[in-house]
Amino acid sequence: MINDMKFLTLRNIAYKYIKANRYPLVKKSALDNKIKELKDIHYGKACFIIGNGPSLVPKDLESISNSGIVSFASNAIYKIFGQTSWRPTYYVLQDQQVIDGLVTKFSEFADVSKGLFVRRDVYKQLSEDVLKKDNLYLPRLIMHIRKDKYYDFFEDLSYGASDGCTVTYFMMQIAYYMGFKKIYLVGIDHNFPTQFDENDNIIITNAKKQHCFEDSKEIIMNPARVLETTYAYKSAKLFFDSKDIKIYNATRGGRLEVYKRINLEEAIIEGK
Repeated sequence: MINDMKFLTLRNIAYKYIKANRYPLVKKSALDNKIKELKDIHYGKACFIIGNGPSLVPKDLESISNSGIVSFASNAIYKIFGQTSWRPTYYVLQDQQVIDGLVTKFSEFADVSKGLFVRRDVYKQLSEDVLKKDNLYLPRLIMHIRKDKYYDFFEDLSYGASDGCTVTYFMMQIAYYMGFKKIYLVGIDHNFPTQFDENDNIIITNAKKQHCFEDSKEIIMNPARVLETTYAYKSAKLFFDSKDIKIYNATRGGRLEVYKRINLEEAIIEGK
């Protein structure tokens, strides 16, 4: 996808003005104002952004839970709840296929977290019970790839967030808006059994698993777009460096080398 730059401008316009606005526009002001309440509420603090990669283990989640440090997590992370007392402070969902498979569980996700973030254009898929949740936040998600193949990083979450082909990029923008100054990544293996190469061909890798839990039929998993997500991670680094925000990769192993590595134990000590 990222190699097909011919229709880049048209794609960006379609996402910004059509797809991102698939919700009752009369709700816009209320939804935007609710998000504004989150501005800098964790100013100067540290947080963990937790991926679902196979390197993630319950023991690490227990350590994060015991530290009291705020954590973001996403998608089907609930599948590991039975093995740990940890629960994410903020639960985030972006991918349409994941949302389609898990939408009936959103009320549960809101109940176990301080805030549930879901892309706004799926508003009409949400039940009345979920829409009434005080801790539901619905940012507009906008695809915006620049001609240099990098992604914009949106500073104002009440306006929207940039879709970087990974929910991790969404979580990074939320963390920035909340005022976090140190961000530690855990479970972001950036290594998938099947993925697209730079020519959009599907390739099989030597990765044994995609997640720290067993996948199930409720979610259809497409091959990963590693090239696009790598550009997203590089985009985030450029932005955070410009704002003097520290971001580290505390994942055990994996193939994400965009950020400086740090041991999880060290990250917990630093982040307190």
